[in-house]
This record gives sequence, C-alpha cells and structure tokens, in this order.
Amino acid sequence: MICAGLDEGGKDSCSGDSGGPLSVVEDGRHVLVGVTSFGVGCAQPMNPGVYARVTFNDTNTKQRSDATVVLYPSRFIVQPPVGVENGVRIVGGVEVSPKNKYPWMVGMAYFGATSYSCGASIITNFHVLTAAHCLFEIETKIPIPASSIMVGIADHKQYSTDDDVVGVTGLVAIQNYTVFSSYDPYGKDFDIAILTLKEPLNFTFHQVGPICLPKNNNNTYAGVLATAVGWGDTIENGTQPDVLMEVQVPIIDQASCASNVNGLTDNMICAGLDEGGKDSCSGDSGGPLSVVEDGRHVLVGVTSFGLGCAQPMNPGVYARVTEFLTWISENTQSGKYCA
Repeated sequence: MICAGLDEGGKDSCSGDSGGPLSVVEDGRHVLVGVTSFGVGCAQPMNPGVYARVTFNDTNTKQRSDATVVLYPSRFIVQPPVGVENGVRIVGGVEVSPKNKYPWMVGMAYFGATSYSCGASIITNFHVLTAAHCLFEIETKIPIPASSIMVGIADHKQYSTDDDVVGVTGLVAIQNYTVFSSYDPYGKDFDIAILTLKEPLNFTFHQVGPICLPKNNNNTYAGVLATAVGWGDTIENGTQPDVLMEVQVPIIDQASCASNVNGLTDNMICAGLDEGGKDSCSGDSGGPLSVVEDGRHVLVGVTSFGLGCAQPMNPGVYARVTEFLTWISENTQSGKYCA
C-alpha cells in the first residue's frame, strides 16, 4: 500500500474513485504509482487515502512526492462502511429551525466517528428505527457489529459541539439490532431494522422523544405532504452539511411510482416531485419520512434508496412503515411509545 494526503485533511480521493490512478510526474511524464483503494472517511485530518502500491517489490517508494489523483464521482469508504443506495440525502430543503425541532431524529456514527452516515428515528425510549442497509458494509455486505455503532441524540450540527445541549446531546451505545428477516443486503426490499439501545433514553428532556407510528395500516398516504429529515448531501455527488436539513415532498400513489421505479413492492412508499428538485440523498438513509396527523408527526417511511437525487420522474423510495407495524410491535415490547 501507499498513502497520500495532507495532515490537516481537506484533499483526498473518495467514494466513486476506487480503481483510479495516483500518479507522479517523472521526466515530464505521469507515472502510475498507486491505485485508489480505501480510506477512513474522506479528506479527514490525519487520515490519508490509501492506494495499492504499483511499485510492490520495488525499492522506489516515492516518499513525499507530490502526486495527482484523478477524481470521478466510489472509493470504498472504511469510515463509515455503510451501504447507501445511490446516495440517499436532503436536496432542495432548508435547515431545520429551531434546532431539535424533531426530537426523534438521530444520526448513526460508525467505528469511532462522530459524524453521521445514516439517520434513524426514536420510536420508544429503548428503540430506534432505521434502514437495514445501514447495518451492512457497502462492498462486502458483511453485518456491522452492534458494538461499532453509536446513535447521536439531540444533535443539530454534526461536525461541531458549540450548539450541543449540555447533559442531553451525545452518542448512545446500542445493545443489538434486529434486521427484518426477509431483507437481502443485495436487494432493496424489506429495508428496515430496529436498534435496541443499551440504556433507556430520558424523555423528560424536550429535545429527545419518540415519533408516533401509524394507527391505520391501510392508509396509503397518497397525495399527502411529507417531511424528510437528515444530514445527507444537499446536491447529488456533493458533501454532507454540518446542520440537520429538512424537505417537504408529496407522497406518490403506488401505481404512478411503479411506472418510474423498477422493482417497487408493497413494502415501499415513494415521495417526490415529477419535476425533481427536492429529495433525500446520500447520508439520509434510515431517516424519517413523516406526515402530520392530529397535530403529531407520524412515521410513514424510512429513507431507503433512489435513482440519483432529486432527478425528474425519479422519486425517493422509503420502506413503508405500515407494512411492518406488527413486526415493530413484536420487537419493541419493552419500550415506551409515543403517548
């Protein structure tokens, strides 16, 4: 292997660049010295990009040479190693205001990171609902150990702590997780999972609380305006914002969505605009899609996948929560729900 990067971060290859060249100039010509392989996140301080060393078994190490890497929009990201279908984020939205407006919104951090690569929703004081694909490594599809996942509660700025609520905002460990039994990490259907926390959440703080679950499993919610929330990219192939974002999109009837989304099943729900421009995206996976009923937010979808982000006639696709209510109830008996 060969490494390249800056101690202070800020420049790197990233997701989408895997297999591309790392080159140096010798005698006026570019010479291939590395093949883009992996890294801990992208452009993070003291975490260089790692490349397959082309000069393996050669004494020429090219130490401290200035190198060029050609970027295309996926280098395998070890930190965090989660699967995100085509990128799932908030595009065309606005910053959530006031902060902690959605007390059920949490981020998922992996392998010691403090920033989030997936979202999730608090549904009881012991349980969090997310996308199943957020629990598998993107390349190998190997399940991520529960001990390597933390849940960030009562947060707004993921990259800083200056807005944290003292004694409330923080990372919470999970005890275990339950993936829906029919989920296949190589597919998109049944993309839902429950995280069980090691310790119960304190709902006496107004910044932390559960989202309500649907009462009527026959409601399709077609035509209803819904809200998606997350820390995902704000443009396709972009970067994740510091602050929590939200966007409102209408839920699309199943027949119309099926004409634009291959492989749509009854376990999925779609939301978006025909003309595009508003959507969830990369980094939003697992987060909530909610509607307001009787003055309360009700969780109707779990951010799952999409063809690009906010593209015309390509809505975001979410796991349809009403199809999993019995399973959710069976696996969250010990928790305190939305009252």
